[in-house]
Amino acid sequence: MNVVQLGANSGNDHVSDFIREYSDQINKVLLVEPISIVADECREYYKDFKNDITVHACAVANKNGTAELTYIPGTNLRLSSLVPGLHSDFMNPKTTTMTVPTLTFDSLFAKHNLKQVDVLFVDCEGIDEDLLINYDFKKYNTGYICWEFNHNARRNPQQHQKLIDKLMSYGGVIENRGTNKIFRTFTTENYINTLR
Repeated sequence: MNVVQLGANSGNDHVSDFIREYSDQINKVLLVEPISIVADECREYYKDFKNDITVHACAVANKNGTAELTYIPGTNLRLSSLVPGLHSDFMNPKTTTMTVPTLTFDSLFAKHNLKQVDVLFVDCEGIDEDLLINYDFKKYNTGYICWEFNHNARRNPQQHQKLIDKLMSYGGVIENRGTNKIFRTFTTENYINTLR
């Protein structure tokens, strides 16, 4: 299987646990992290894994180009977001932005010669469902998706329901796991939950 993670941060998370658990079944792993210094930390973390793992420094968006990422210097960069007012922490006067490159799913996958994405993990701090609502699940034959939904359901409940309906139309099940949802088709293995 091919595995993609959006919002990889510096590694050492439930996705690295998943990769360890299913290492023998994985062909290729693509990890996407928009902050270049954090992407470097992610490369360092995964350097001793035996799988074919690539870390790409960009944000996934609905168009190719650049975007402004909001963050607080000197803090946990997991709180960075393309949504400026997402976290109450962003009220901090030190909050600033950086420009990051963006690619669409199609452009990113073409760049890495991915024609199939079996497992997709998404943790993009508030835009997960903005991306997934336009994702072509059939084109990439994606049967397992884990995404953080709490910010999205609050920001845009109509889009949240539209995504749920879209996923269910493919035939499968959705589970709530804390602030995450997991969708898998009926034909996809019920993988061990590695969420922390």
